[in-house]
Amino acid sequence: MLGLLVAFGVGGCGLSDSDDPRPYRSAAERGPGADKGEEEESETEDDECPSPRACPHGDQIDWERSLIIRDSELLEGFSFKRVMDQIVATSGEPNMTSLELYQRWWDTMNAENERQPLVSSPDDGELARFDQPCDADVLDGQTFFNDYPIECPRIEGILAYTNPFEETIEVDGQEVDNLDAYIPLGLFNRMDLAPSDGSHCGEMRIVFAKNSGTLPRNQFSPPPGGNRNLLIFEAVIPNPNPECGINGCLPLAQEWYKLSKIRNQRALRAQLEKLYFEGFDNFPAAIRADHLGPKGGHVRTNQFMSAVSVDRSTPPQSGPRGFALWQLRDFKLTKNCSGGSCELGIKQLPIDDNPFGNLFSSESNYPQADGFKKQFLEEIPNLAIPGLKTISMDLDAKYLAGESNAPPACLPPGTPGAPPGAQIPDDACYDKHFDPDSQFAQDIQRELDQLGSSVTPTQIVQRADTLSCGGCHQNVENADVGNGEFQSEKPMDFVHISEENPIDGRYHRLSTMMHEMDIPHRLEVMREFMCKGEHLHEDEKKKLEGRPGVDQEFLERRFETLGGPDRVH
Repeated sequence: MLGLLVAFGVGGCGLSDSDDPRPYRSAAERGPGADKGEEEESETEDDECPSPRACPHGDQIDWERSLIIRDSELLEGFSFKRVMDQIVATSGEPNMTSLELYQRWWDTMNAENERQPLVSSPDDGELARFDQPCDADVLDGQTFFNDYPIECPRIEGILAYTNPFEETIEVDGQEVDNLDAYIPLGLFNRMDLAPSDGSHCGEMRIVFAKNSGTLPRNQFSPPPGGNRNLLIFEAVIPNPNPECGINGCLPLAQEWYKLSKIRNQRALRAQLEKLYFEGFDNFPAAIRADHLGPKGGHVRTNQFMSAVSVDRSTPPQSGPRGFALWQLRDFKLTKNCSGGSCELGIKQLPIDDNPFGNLFSSESNYPQADGFKKQFLEEIPNLAIPGLKTISMDLDAKYLAGESNAPPACLPPGTPGAPPGAQIPDDACYDKHFDPDSQFAQDIQRELDQLGSSVTPTQIVQRADTLSCGGCHQNVENADVGNGEFQSEKPMDFVHISEENPIDGRYHRLSTMMHEMDIPHRLEVMREFMCKGEHLHEDEKKKLEGRPGVDQEFLERRFETLGGPDRVH
């Protein structure tokens, strides 16, 4: 085990035919190696399985073309309606509409007694009964999900009575922009999440934001949260050549790499739309119902609406429910098929890498607490390893919360916005629940001593929190998490790509963490895979395999995906 504790090193109106339109990216910003030569072609024989053919050097992979697309001109063809229509069209459900699917999704935020029993579906004139109320499990007045408390109802339940596909609506006799519609913020190539065995080829993601979040915060958008709502479609990409292992995914990496060489905006957008909506060769389109739940993948929500919709025609029960803090939830599409047709649904999930916060407490009254602490101790080697992009934890679903919060109470003392003496929520703020003088802390220290690690028990808990949604977005902001490492400060409120104040009115802003940690890591993963057809640290893995004293199960976890351990972020 000691041998492992070493550092390891995202054509419409207005779209131009111009070349690269990004004058704000200077050569210095592009970084070293920007002027290196052409890629080297590897010597490979033609056979049934793909093999590496290009080995990019220096800055030849343009991350704003091959990893993250955040240019609003290039995103014009990625409307929310087009994505939802394609999901429904590929579901095998003959009676579902995009509007009904959207409204059923947000009706999960409503309690039983607040729902409309019947909601009109204007596309076909029929009435559809909504299901999945958030108070399906109630004990002593408290709603639960996965045996842990959950907030119910949420203000976002009012979206079950809105139509996000109308560009304008009538308010007080005037046509105004529909603030309940959505705009695309970014496309994300997440091939770094592809399992090393090639069981799939990672994910292709697309992020949308509710229109109201683009307004100044004093207009239908009060601080600090604002009337904001973000949706993240995380589509898993099947490997069309699973018998070839991870090399079966090489053609997809090569397609993404080709985008770095396209300087014409219209041609670039056409290729992006092909990847997401059409597919190429044996690779299916990314946006399909099967890729968002039934065969992997999911949909996440970043919710921080604190004002009602501007659409005043919504039902009375959809009015204000008070201020709502940021919260993330996780969903997947479901399909029940029989007789040649399928019924499409959407289901909330426990959130991976998000254990319920109170389980860290030595005074927890939850019956799962003892089992959680025992399993958490087994994860110490995975959390203590240097490099925040390499840490992981694998916990049973029975320990996972149904929501992840980032309240101001979780912020480190002295951080702007951290209120003194605020109540700590049970589902978040892991280090606030953890007692550094407890027996649990002593047990963690014992595991750390065996590893020869200088990380403290409190830092281990904070490292675990960086893997949670709330921790990744705020709770462990700029904290010293051991091994000389700091969780990067995030200059934007809660998000890693923002709908607010785009650069030059066009390029959606990314967080410091994206620039400092995620983009460099993903570039390195993509280069290594394209050059060698293997994991980023394959050479290190081969050195450690079979070595006495090295836990081989831990080794497999460390190299589970192209980019490292299997993680949700």
